[in-house]
Amino acid sequence: MGVRKKWTAIDQLRCDVLVLQEGAVSDLPPATSAMYQGPATKCLAALSFNGWSLERAADDLGMGCLIICEVADPAGHHIADLAAMWAITGTAKTYTQQIASALLMLGSRTRMVPLLLAGDLNASAKGPDPVDHASNI
Repeated sequence: MGVRKKWTAIDQLRCDVLVLQEGAVSDLPPATSAMYQGPATKCLAALSFNGWSLERAADDLGMGCLIICEVADPAGHHIADLAAMWAITGTAKTYTQQIASALLMLGSRTRMVPLLLAGDLNASAKGPDPVDHASNI
């Protein structure tokens, strides 16, 4: 993904929380806190900056396609939950089955704060032609 080449743009965004997929851990920008899922050479990452923090949620089931964490502001208040998602290869489930399973699980969660969903949700290995993606919609 070439995240290292995009550090300037990421810095200019001044984001407090960032979700990246397909980045190498070694290329990720310095963060206040970070969570990774997948291989270190091509992972899903949830990062926080500017004093914001992330802590893995108690109900994060370790699904390979999902990171669930609690987001706290610089004062330490738990203000939202974040679900960072992507679909992975090498599993018995298709991309769309992985995303559907994760969404069903997320929809059934009891929560006291808003849930933010971010990541790679195109859920297809069919290539860039929109016609090929019709079955995913």
